[in-house]
Amino acid sequence: MTSDEATALVTGLLARHTGLEPAAISLDMHLQDELGIDSVDAAELLVSLEQQTSMAFELEALEDLATVSAVVARLVGSSAEATPRTEVVEP
Repeated sequence: MTSDEATALVTGLLARHTGLEPAAISLDMHLQDELGIDSVDAAELLVSLEQQTSMAFELEALEDLATVSAVVARLVGSSAEATPRTEVVEP
């Protein structure tokens, strides 16, 4: 997933949670202080990201994700680290 794709996904999900327009959400915005995202909203955001991307995120990750850009970076980093599952077939 590219940074632009991750940004669009994250800002879209945050817009749905906050009622703001996606264009009003900038990368430097603080999730809690500026967007009013509490711990329940943040957990719902991670669940939505997992459903949209098929990636797994630990709830402990919430502590490290204070800004929109941190969420985007984690998403881009997670997709870069993801390796496709391969099944070994015995002959």
